[in-house]
Amino acid sequence: MSVEDFVQNFKFNVYSLLGLSQLCAPHLKKASYGSFFNMSSMSSVNKSLAKSDYAAYKADINHMTTIFMSTRR
Repeated sequence: MSVEDFVQNFKFNVYSLLGLSQLCAPHLKKASYGSFFNMSSMSSVNKSLAKSDYAAYKADINHMTTIFMSTRR
């Protein structure tokens, strides 16, 4: 996989989640209710060289979700 492909896929998988979360956050805050629900993959914790790029995207999503949860408390 080229660096350009990796960056493009990273932007699609991670930046889209960040952008949608930023759009939703003000509405959740205003309602004083709601949750973020992100689906990831076991690839984020399992080791597989064949899926290392996919695993990196999903691991980042897991980490971002954990951070989002900690800032909502």
